[in-house]
Amino acid sequence: KTDYAYACGMGESKFEQASEAQAYAFAVKGYAERINGTVNSKTVVDIKNDNRETRTLVEHSVSDTIIREHLEVKRYAYELGSTGRVHTYVRIKMPLDVFNRLIEEAKEANVRN
Repeated sequence: KTDYAYACGMGESKFEQASEAQAYAFAVKGYAERINGTVNSKTVVDIKNDNRETRTLVEHSVSDTIIREHLEVKRYAYELGSTGRVHTYVRIKMPLDVFNRLIEEAKEANVRN
């Protein structure tokens, strides 16, 4: 059992700083999806003259979400020689009690709205 919630992200650019910014943004997005995300899924089956068409639509949305008090960002970057582009991976560590508190705050905000 762990006392932390983790989120990871990956970025890629010819500029190291842009690659790192992308990776960090995707990691924080991972937290936001888990704290305050909703999924709407629908499957439609149309049958006309013995021809069947199936469509599935999945929508994932995240409202503005507060992310705070993460402890540590581990970062690994390397330049791919064949392309000259920098690939960056980050892992963010947040205390589990903070993560759980943010989930509760998001639930309370959704109830009020």
